[in-house]
Amino acid sequence: MKILRIRQISNMDSPALTAVIDYWKDYDPKSVLIAYAELKRRNYSFPERLEKKQIQFCDRNNVGNIDDLLTLFLKENQLNTYEEYFEKETTAIQKARVSENNTLKIKNNAIDSSNIISAGKAIKNVVYTTSFMITIAVIALIIVSSSRDMETIENTYIFSGALSLICNIIILLQLYSAGDNLENSVYQKKIK
Repeated sequence: MKILRIRQISNMDSPALTAVIDYWKDYDPKSVLIAYAELKRRNYSFPERLEKKQIQFCDRNNVGNIDDLLTLFLKENQLNTYEEYFEKETTAIQKARVSENNTLKIKNNAIDSSNIISAGKAIKNVVYTTSFMITIAVIALIIVSSSRDMETIENTYIFSGALSLICNIIILLQLYSAGDNLENSVYQKKIK
């Protein structure tokens, strides 16, 4: 079971947090609760799909709803709100850093797989768009080489040029999205 720390969860974007709820069986219950609380703090509107996952999670933990489980978790930690929990945990982390006089060293990186999956999908979209461009280019060449009408040739060049421009814009956007997702997929974990 994967365990996520408060710092990791607070740094994750909302789609990554929803993945924690989607795949709640892969995470310890505390990580799922904190991901849920962080999404609530962000005023995230839970779609029906995630509400069903929350119900499954609650059934497994023998609780009526996830808010009751979150309240129970907070009371066990003598807290009233997620904000208090967040403050307590981040303050503890900061105190630990100060007391260790910066003796922490980077050991390894934690990977957020949902961002890597998103990057992979964006790269696949680049391949699909490029295949479409090649198909259009071949069709345009066939039309141009078989036509003797200048207007048809001219219209074919204009049409294929416009489609090429649109496809290139899509490719650039998808490549930027893939790079952005890959950059956001790594969290540094520190130990003594």
